[in-house]
Amino acid sequence: MAPHSEHTNWQRPPQQAQGRTWPILVLLLGLATLALALTACGEGKVLEIEIEPEKVPHAECGGLTNLDGCMVMHGPDGRQYLHWGIEGFSYEEGYTWTLKVRRTKNDGPDETESPTHFYTLIEIVSKVPVE
Repeated sequence: MAPHSEHTNWQRPPQQAQGRTWPILVLLLGLATLALALTACGEGKVLEIEIEPEKVPHAECGGLTNLDGCMVMHGPDGRQYLHWGIEGFSYEEGYTWTLKVRRTKNDGPDETESPTHFYTLIEIVSKVPVE
């Protein structure tokens, strides 16, 4: 008679099944890394700013490449010139604008005319005509 063993129902997983776990783990790790990278792209500070109804003449706002002048923004950092505009926003003179924007840092500005931050429109909160 064969000796009785407690582990008669226990079976070792087939070698084939063990070999398939590494590609799945690598795939999951890659997807987690991609998700983290995509989340980082959307980072930035959300601000509510006000845009003045008239642009400032080119010479007054620092003489950069914007030929028709600069928008003037009032935000948490005080009054600032926007030389490069706001992505997704079409400025019209004669209105005071309140906007919700995302400010992201420019990681690679050159020494001359690149902005230190980029602004992207999230929402137009108000557009009030100036009389």
